[in-house]
Amino acid sequence: MGKYELLDLIEPPGEGAALYKAVQVGLERAVALKVLFPEEAEEEAKLARFQREQQATAQLNHGSIITVYDSGVHNGFHYYVTEFLQRKTLSDRIQESGPLSQADILKFGHNILSAFAYTHEKRILHRNLSAKSIGFDLRGRAIVKDFAAVKVLDDTKLTHSGELVGNRLYMAPEQLPDQAADERSDLYLISAVLYEMATGQR
Repeated sequence: MGKYELLDLIEPPGEGAALYKAVQVGLERAVALKVLFPEEAEEEAKLARFQREQQATAQLNHGSIITVYDSGVHNGFHYYVTEFLQRKTLSDRIQESGPLSQADILKFGHNILSAFAYTHEKRILHRNLSAKSIGFDLRGRAIVKDFAAVKVLDDTKLTHSGELVGNRLYMAPEQLPDQAADERSDLYLISAVLYEMATGQR
């Protein structure tokens, strides 16, 4: 795909987008490539949400938030490029090992809360945090990713009345249709993830 060579599928398409491991030709750098398929890009709302996701994430410059390197369109495929994280997510670690140690809970909890304090300063809500949307860099630091349900506060263009946005297993009650989410809704999500880290259960 242009200057990126696809190597492996990391996540199959969800809402038309898929995540691949790739290498940036020339730099020989491992990256992650999120791709929106042409048939999905034909739907204005899906394309707008995908573009909002990449634009909002690119605005965030924090050590515990995934870094965006590039974006573009190739043969009708819209894509954006991020750093490549370890393959195992927080969800994978909990499923394999059960509850985390107190030291890991404190370490990862600090990473996540620091990331969200920063995003909220930028007036950005994640709205879709889960153990699956937390990865790890090569130094073992927790990294918040998957801003597919991102919302810039005071901008309602992409959320329509009656639309349910977020993961039902984690989401706060006010994220139900026709109710307004704010920074506290993200804190609810973080609390649910911390609970899962401590107990091994959702």
